[in-house]
Amino acid sequence: MRNNIPKTLEKRIKSKKDGISLFEYINYCLYDEKDGYYQNLFKVSKDFVTSPEISQLFGECITIFFLYAKNIFENKKKSKIQSVVEFGPGNGTLMSDLIRTLDKKYCLNEWSFFLVEISKLLKKKQKDVLFKYKKKTNIFWKKNLNKSFNNCCFYLCNEFFDAFPFNQFSSKGMKRIIIKQNKLIPVFVPTSNCHKPINSNEIIESSLLMKKIVFKIFKKIKKNGGIFLLIDYGPLIKKNTDTIQAIHNNLKCNFLDHPGRSDITHHIDFVLLTKIAKRFGLRVYGPVNQSKFLSIFGINERTENLINKSTNFKQKEKIENDFFRLTSYNQMGELYKCIIFSDVDLSLPF
Repeated sequence: MRNNIPKTLEKRIKSKKDGISLFEYINYCLYDEKDGYYQNLFKVSKDFVTSPEISQLFGECITIFFLYAKNIFENKKKSKIQSVVEFGPGNGTLMSDLIRTLDKKYCLNEWSFFLVEISKLLKKKQKDVLFKYKKKTNIFWKKNLNKSFNNCCFYLCNEFFDAFPFNQFSSKGMKRIIIKQNKLIPVFVPTSNCHKPINSNEIIESSLLMKKIVFKIFKKIKKNGGIFLLIDYGPLIKKNTDTIQAIHNNLKCNFLDHPGRSDITHHIDFVLLTKIAKRFGLRVYGPVNQSKFLSIFGINERTENLINKSTNFKQKEKIENDFFRLTSYNQMGELYKCIIFSDVDLSLPF
């Protein structure tokens, strides 16, 4: 490594006249089998914590939503949902909480739970976490959606699409990454791409990979029926601006400073997702902020119940702190949004 640039990345950038696209850079930094950020579980667990890792309350509220929507769906569709599919399942905590909660109500030997995961290290972690349910139900791992899930499914993802590689376009062209004086430099190169904005102060972000995956999910829901709950962060209406952000050692940094050693994400465009869903004739609910969603599906009552059951002051304090972290407007309650898609009218209260 020289000046923090992995040799393979340096060679790839220098091999092209105008360097590599932002998409290629992010894809390498996050997902390269050797140098990618998600190949280092210690780094990932150190830099950020997702909602399921904060408290079991999150996964329990997701399960309550699922049971509520499942009941309405099955009454109207006359088809059962007994398959749950999670994209980007992280450490497997959310799926574990979901199975644990469902296990109290159902005999799960006829159910199937799928984890769509490309990281070998995360897959191993997930298998360790879910091992205790191996004899109770059917748990499978998939690398993609191809030729899978040809029945009614509950699809789920939490902080999945924000980590997808994407490109940025300005009135000057497409953002590319070059090396100058042994430093990574972002430049805009003229392009004929239709994403190019009109106004000089605008930045348009586009992830063709995200659109491709979303199209596949919506196509399966349209054909087979199902429900898709997506939780991620961003404003209700995304502006044409630069939303790229990076975290290294739990601190914000420039996304070019630590290639392969920092998490790189961007805000989700919920308006775009809604437009795509409606092209498929699907119903759309939300986006609604995480605080409201969790409140509707019982987080207040469940928090109070946990506190009342606890006899330890520090444990009570932790439960309260976790609750505020998930729901507070200056924590995760406002920035994170929940949006639901289905081929059936679910009569949701938002």
